[in-house]
Parts: sequence; C-alpha cells; structure tokens
Amino acid sequence: INAMLAADAPARLLDVLGCLGFEERKDAMRLFSALLRSALKLGAQAPLVAYFRSHPSVAPQLLQGSGCVEVFAHCAEMLRCCSRNPDLADVFLQNGAVNRLMDLCGSENFEISSEAFSSLRELLLAQVDVSEPFVYDNFDDFCERFHSLLGDEQDYVVKRQALKLLGDILLHSAFTDIMLNYVANEHFLRIHMNLLLDASKSIQLGAFHIFKVFVANPQKPHRVRAILARNQQGLIRRMLQLQRVVGDNAPLEADLGMVLAVLESLECQHK
Repeated sequence: INAMLAADAPARLLDVLGCLGFEERKDAMRLFSALLRSALKLGAQAPLVAYFRSHPSVAPQLLQGSGCVEVFAHCAEMLRCCSRNPDLADVFLQNGAVNRLMDLCGSENFEISSEAFSSLRELLLAQVDVSEPFVYDNFDDFCERFHSLLGDEQDYVVKRQALKLLGDILLHSAFTDIMLNYVANEHFLRIHMNLLLDASKSIQLGAFHIFKVFVANPQKPHRVRAILARNQQGLIRRMLQLQRVVGDNAPLEADLGMVLAVLESLECQHK
C-alpha cells in the first residue's frame, strides 16, 4: 500500500482515466477501489488519508470527472468508495463535493444525475459524524442549492429523487438539529405546500413526507403555525385526496391521519 501511494498511483490513475478504453477504465476503477479497501483493511488508513490531504488535486479530479460523459460512472464509483471512510469523506466535503454533486444532480443527462444523487446520498448519510456538522455549518447555502432541485424547471425524476433524499436526511436521527432548523422556516414550508399541488402523485407523496414534519413539530414558530392555520381548509382537502390514492399502506395512512388531526386542531385554534 505504501509503495503504491509513494508511486502516486491514485493520482496517476485519474490523470490517464479519460485516455483509456472502456474496459481499461473499469480496470483502473477496480484498482483504485481495491487500493482504498486494502489500505483500510490492513490498517493503513493514516497514510491513505495523509495522501489525499497532501494531494489536493485528487478530490477535485473525481468530482470533475463525475460530470464527464466518458468517465462519470467510474469516477462516481470511486467517489462513493472514498465516502465510506469518515476521514476521506471529510476531505471531499472540504473540497466542495456537496455543491458539485448537487449541481450534477440537476444535470440534463439522466445517468449523470442518477449517479450524482447516489454519490450525494453516500456522502451525506454514510458518514453522518462528519456530514452533519458540515451541513449544519452551511445550512443556508445547502438549503438554497438543494431547493433548486425542486424548482418548476426540474423534471419529474430529479424532483422525486431530491424529495426522497431530503426526507431521508431530515428524518435521520443524526440530523435532528438540522431538521428542527428546517421546519422552523416558513419559506421552506411554502415550498412543500406548493409541491403538494404537483400534477404527479409521486411528487405529492414525496412532499407530504416532509410536510408532515412541519405539522408534527410541537414547537411551531408563529409564522409556520399561521400559514398552516390560514391554509387549513385547502390542506385538509389535499390530505383527504391523498388518502384516496395511498392504497394499502398502513404507515402512510397513519401519517395522513395524524396530519389531519393536527390541521383540524389548528383550525379550531385559529377561530
């Protein structure tokens, strides 16, 4: 392991990746991933992390390659392999990985977008001890960029994957402080109320799983409570419409019932 690191093998593999044929690229990807796995298995984590920190071009190369048509799948797989180690994940977080991957999630190329969502999920949820502080410290910028994936200009697949990832982040126990910050923001509530009106039932249900967190919050800020109360009739109608399409899904039915009960109680308080 030390010899391969001393020979600058990871950086050299990335340097020539775009010049290789398809099968050779797969071999390079396997070699890169095997090097990482072997270093961690053999207790060579310290020199591996030191290598990445002392070679600041490696992380940007992988992130840049994740948006290149010729090598995006190979770079994305190598990036996810790095993300499975907390110290390496931190290296990528400090090199702008979250912003770069969110930009790629919105790519018009379906495959690049899908790989970027997979990489972003791995980076944020596989190593929560390093990703949660990063998101917390960069909360406003993170939310602004993430919400761009939910805009009207985005297609159905992007919005659906973005809602799923955002819901998984907010409902993860490690992200409780971030969730509480999120559901205290009335502008974020409006985003998901608008998505409840989307033409796609899947988008509506994805938005509901985040909307329900705003409703369930026992410490709603005044502005959030006021918006819910002011729109309670329309929201109740929307919840009843969702109830008719959920099918045989007991947990979802329970969530809808809870949201309806809270909305109805807000109506009484508003009067």
